[in-house]
Amino acid sequence: MCIISLKSNTYAQKVRNILRNYGMNVEIIRLEPQKTKHGCSYGISFQCERLYYVKTILNQNNIDYVEI
Repeated sequence: MCIISLKSNTYAQKVRNILRNYGMNVEIIRLEPQKTKHGCSYGISFQCERLYYVKTILNQNNIDYVEI
């Protein structure tokens, strides 16, 4: 599984909804802030083989993500 770290739970919910609208099976997960580069505490998990597709969708929807 791959994880995109995001700055807040609200933002993670927005990203989850966008990706689900594209038919993706994704989940919000809680992260340990000290283990991410920028202290993010929420993320979206998805199948790594969908990484390019996810990045494309996020870019098309002007969604900023911190790291993958």
